[in-house]
Amino acid sequence: MGVALSFALLAIAWWRYGNAEAKIRAMVESAAKGLERKDFWAVMRCVSPNYRDGSGLTYRDIQQMVLSWCRNKDAHVWLTVQLPQVHLQNFWRATATVQVQGIINAEGFSLPLGPMRVTLQLERTWFGQWRVTRADGWQKDPSLQKLQGEYLGTE
Repeated sequence: MGVALSFALLAIAWWRYGNAEAKIRAMVESAAKGLERKDFWAVMRCVSPNYRDGSGLTYRDIQQMVLSWCRNKDAHVWLTVQLPQVHLQNFWRATATVQVQGIINAEGFSLPLGPMRVTLQLERTWFGQWRVTRADGWQKDPSLQKLQGEYLGTE
């Protein structure tokens, strides 16, 4: 019985915490699909409450931008995301490099998005999910600078 219990606990631990790289890839895909579908909760589940990036944006700023995006019935995005590199720093932290490209249709105009290279800093929660704590590189894209200003009210 002790061996079966140990095996069961190891299986649960692997299911919850194992294969970090695959879980990070799935999380990035989930966030991209969430943006395309305008699924606010699918996107925000991928962002840590500790989020703060190099341009000073916080979790609340990202939350506001995603909510505004999701409420805009005239805006659409199609994304291609490739996650070629994941580096586990330790059990709790990782870095990922993502290549993003797409098209944004909003307010009667169409904008190319990328190609751009985005560097993600990630943290693992106690429940084994990965969350983005920092994303740098996307802020430089001209299309996103325009939309960021509109959705944060800074333009």
